[in-house]
Amino acid sequence: MNDEKYDKMVKRILENLQPYFKLQKINTIYSIQVVDNPYQKKYNFFFVIAKKKQRTRSIPIGILHDYRMEALEELCHQLKQKVDFTLRFENFEAQTWDDGRKIYDI
Repeated sequence: MNDEKYDKMVKRILENLQPYFKLQKINTIYSIQVVDNPYQKKYNFFFVIAKKKQRTRSIPIGILHDYRMEALEELCHQLKQKVDFTLRFENFEAQTWDDGRKIYDI
């Protein structure tokens, strides 16, 4: 996957979360959840909205079909350059980045 494809994927993710993030609200936590789906060999991206004393809302915003760790790492780095949300990783317990760091270290 080249840089142009990463740029398109990041742009698509940002476009998909835009309707749900208009103005930051008090007592609300926003994050992006990245979920490993090993059965379908893809990574799912969700926009998570957690309001105080309300249920957490999780909205699908993208899918990375390139099921390689280096593709995921590059996409996450580019995404972090564009947004200031926390990236949370689910279902990556025994996995590491190519350089040996734990998945949550990005």
